[in-house]
Amino acid sequence: MNKKNEKMISYSQFRILFISIVEKEYNKVQNRIQKTNLRKSKNKEYLNKLEKLINELKTGKIKDQDLEKNKRAYDKLKNDHYLHLWVFGILSVVVLLIILTTVLNLVFVYK
Repeated sequence: MNKKNEKMISYSQFRILFISIVEKEYNKVQNRIQKTNLRKSKNKEYLNKLEKLINELKTGKIKDQDLEKNKRAYDKLKNDHYLHLWVFGILSVVVLLIILTTVLNLVFVYK
């Protein structure tokens, strides 16, 4: 909010915008969990943190001066969550490629 390129907005507008962003993320993750039937503890923990943040934002437990810090903390939490998913996906692909090349080498060697 203090950067020169960004428009200055009031804390109440920022709070409303922040609540809507967190609620969208919460709904997105919850829908993905329901569709894929993934009920891992990390997903539950992430949803619990988002739910707690939404409740604190709505009840006003987070002061106006702390909104920017909490937004940065939320962004870090979100990035860590998705980074974990990307790392897991990339490692899965690498393992599958190693298995595939091993099987293909065995097939062509014994042909």
